[in-house]
Amino acid sequence: MFGVLRYGWGFDQMSGLFLVMGIAVGLTGRLGITGTAEAFVEGFKSMAFAALMVGVARAIFVVLDEGRIVDTIIKTLVSPLSHLPVWLFALGMTGVQSLIGVAVPSSTGQATLTLPILVPVSDLLGLSRQVTVLSYQYGNGVFYLFIPTAGALMAMLATAGIGFDKWVKFAVPPCLALFALSLAVIGLAVAIGLK
Repeated sequence: MFGVLRYGWGFDQMSGLFLVMGIAVGLTGRLGITGTAEAFVEGFKSMAFAALMVGVARAIFVVLDEGRIVDTIIKTLVSPLSHLPVWLFALGMTGVQSLIGVAVPSSTGQATLTLPILVPVSDLLGLSRQVTVLSYQYGNGVFYLFIPTAGALMAMLATAGIGFDKWVKFAVPPCLALFALSLAVIGLAVAIGLK
């Protein structure tokens, strides 16, 4: 915490610190150099698949982003919404955010890409910005729980030893119920004129 707050450490510095701490703990725990190295390898084996899944999920986003495909996807999904009535536009935004979440699993990345497009359209249609943000949050949050490009989800499943197909069977029904509830809340927000 001190390094992050005082010196602005990032992932590289924190990774180095954790490596040094791991070695220090192994030696302090009297594992010796060989025992510490073996413990490190054993710990790495348990996380290797999770790290691979995070890398694959990230690679999908990088290919879409570097190929300039993400902007095309967003424009294609958002353009038809601008001709809808306000309440249907709000519900459609939620669905669009869910679909975009597959290509852009980063919530901040998704906000950066979509909100500059959706907010002006919402303003033109007379939809409040609060409803626009709600649509983003609900669309982004619910489906993140079972999209294969979500690196953190894939890492957690790999660490827990749960297959993605098994997780999807478990997660989809409650996520769809949550999505339906979120659409009802957005519809209510539009109906009461949430500002």
